[in-house]
Amino acid sequence: MITDATNDYSVFLADMAGDRLDFVFHHPNLEPVRQFRRSANTPLGEVITFPQYGLCESGLATGAVGFLNVQHITRNGEIIFEPPAFVAECNDNDRLHEGDILIARTGHTLGKTALITREFAGFAFGSFCIRFTLLRDVQYSNDFVVRFLNSDLGQQQILMLKTGSGKYNINSDQIRDIRLPSIGLPRQDEAVDSVRPVEAEALRFQDNAIQERRAADTLLLQQLRIEVPAAERKNYFFKTGREDQTLWFSVFLNEINDRLHYLFLHPRLRGMRSLTDRYQTTTLAEICREPILIVDPEVKTIFRRQ
Repeated sequence: MITDATNDYSVFLADMAGDRLDFVFHHPNLEPVRQFRRSANTPLGEVITFPQYGLCESGLATGAVGFLNVQHITRNGEIIFEPPAFVAECNDNDRLHEGDILIARTGHTLGKTALITREFAGFAFGSFCIRFTLLRDVQYSNDFVVRFLNSDLGQQQILMLKTGSGKYNINSDQIRDIRLPSIGLPRQDEAVDSVRPVEAEALRFQDNAIQERRAADTLLLQQLRIEVPAAERKNYFFKTGREDQTLWFSVFLNEINDRLHYLFLHPRLRGMRSLTDRYQTTTLAEICREPILIVDPEVKTIFRRQ
């Protein structure tokens, strides 16, 4: 991130390109990106259809039409349809086609780009995504454009061009302003062919890591003699960053101690609370070598936990 570097710099008025006055666009760390954009390259807007925003709808658990949104586009530029989402109906013009390119315009995967394969043809897509298609007879391939947009140079251009404060986003005009390297189709194919085996190996390692983590989580539960149904294990003790579904529950008053917090009383934690009945436990404060300190970053003050 730009803000990890020194956060003050100066720039001469004559060196400020365009009408952008924001901090990131002129940051010195992005000078190589600006040099690329000034060199012989092709604006993305010259080779694609005009970008189209998705439907202003929320995905449903069931429906007639599959529905893709930003949560389905991974940081690797893949589409993982989990959790599945649907809409009741959709016009043909709002459906995705094989060969379309889908980009997250906001959210935690902002700028990540995916190629629509046959598997997702006919799906609808949400308003937090933008789709476009390469024009006919242009000298670019879908595979190359998607991989370039997901590359460091593509993502750094998106970093430069995006706008917003509380929630960043990139709009259709900014997407059209992204620059592609002006290289022929044979060189593009050569680059994609060299990347494919590396991608495949990386995905294999990623899948293996996920399986090993799940095995370790299950083993820990077994060692603690906690019986958890297989379908619930991924969310029981080991947070995945989301809930699979909205959940409500009730708790009797005599079961509530000094906490009225939703997560503290969550039914999934009953197994954890039963550990105190099964094992002798101790508090973290009793085994720390040093007192636990709390640092308040706002006032630069250190408090000693009593």
